[in-house]
Amino acid sequence: MERSRDPATRFNGGDLGYFTTDVMPEAYDTALKEAKPGQIVGPFAVENGVALVKVEDRRLEQPITLEAARPQIVRFLTYDRIRDLLEKLRGKAKIETLIKPADGAPRETPPADAPKTTPNKGTPS
Repeated sequence: MERSRDPATRFNGGDLGYFTTDVMPEAYDTALKEAKPGQIVGPFAVENGVALVKVEDRRLEQPITLEAARPQIVRFLTYDRIRDLLEKLRGKAKIETLIKPADGAPRETPPADAPKTTPNKGTPS
């Protein structure tokens, strides 16, 4: 553990702590799926080299309490309502482009229900 070069864990001596394999790269999931406490697994290839892991303990993930989840739930519901409001406002918005696109720039296609207009040719000289 004293030789870890992993930028995320090197200051903890390479200790990964408790984690679920769904948040780790796939190589860890594959290598650690059947590992038992006390077992050394690896070396196995990871993104920046190789890993050698000693499984210290295994435990079931504890379900989150309602009080701990409350800020995430409130944030989700708030963002959901804001998104719905923005979609309604965008649907009612009337957008008029005042700047002509530069030559060669891609032009947006007008909505199907937009009135057809012809470009102003100017006055004859």
